[in-house]
Amino acid sequence: DAAQRSYPSVVHIVIDKNDNVYANAYRFLVRKDGSRGYNGRMVAISKQGKLLWQFPKNEVMDSWINWCDVSDANGRAVLSTSSYDYHEDMKYRDTMYFMDKNTGELLNSVSLPPVEPFDNTVMRGSPNFSPDGKYLSAAASDGRGFLFDEKGKMLWSRFLSKPAQVDGAWLNASGRDGYVTPYGVLFTTINTFNRENWQLPTPVEHPSSNSIFMFNIDGTFRYQYQAEATMEELAFSADKLVACAIGRNVRTHNYKAHGALVLDLASGKKQSFFATEGPCQAIAISPDGRLVAGVEAPALTPQGKIIGAYRLHIWKNEGGGEK
Repeated sequence: DAAQRSYPSVVHIVIDKNDNVYANAYRFLVRKDGSRGYNGRMVAISKQGKLLWQFPKNEVMDSWINWCDVSDANGRAVLSTSSYDYHEDMKYRDTMYFMDKNTGELLNSVSLPPVEPFDNTVMRGSPNFSPDGKYLSAAASDGRGFLFDEKGKMLWSRFLSKPAQVDGAWLNASGRDGYVTPYGVLFTTINTFNRENWQLPTPVEHPSSNSIFMFNIDGTFRYQYQAEATMEELAFSADKLVACAIGRNVRTHNYKAHGALVLDLASGKKQSFFATEGPCQAIAISPDGRLVAGVEAPALTPQGKIIGAYRLHIWKNEGGGEK
């Protein structure tokens, strides 16, 4: 029904060692009375295309789910919820749900208490299991970073971007990604948002916006690297590099920030930058770190000019920025 304004969308996919595919799908609804609703479901499919399981089994969740991950090491799957409109009568209102990755059986769920001024804890680009399956890292839209054990027991949390009240409005840089790397626990934040009207640019940027944060596994801080615009996606090489797709800065409109950024994970130092005209939306890096690929998209400036185009870029990563 097109009047409901949204078609079902697959938003994230992961694949295990047996080439089984795990995917999240959601749908946003506007009802006839003007109220908003969410639907979501996770599915597991074999490489032959056979449905292995779906969660929930006999209904859809009354919540958005943006992210999922699976671990071959511990046999678990996890999904996180991301419904900004929170209601007490929601059935699926926990933050994370853990399933047996082979059967889809619900093992446990975890609810993380919100922080002011938010009504619930939302995760959009995480959680992710560590390669050995012992840890789970996640960032919440309220600006917090978390490290859990494999079952979701919290080991520690840190404010990456603490919400601040400025002239009556709450501002914070949303947390999004969480990864456990050989060099520590990595989180990202994106643009600064106004809690009261997230569609409007904020008057200032939060000092923790558009950043990578690295912590040791015990929670001690290592470094912050702040980019000039949003890190839309991350990709890791086999050794010590992380490639970052740099998209829009909704506050400064700095178009020179668009492109692919390559950092040294050990030090947090920039290794390379490859500029794109439009915002870079997706990223990949070869295992040896020698090739970087990025997908550019066009953008509309406040003056009505279209910059950039839909392009696939492939760069030789030799520590500089040459195409």
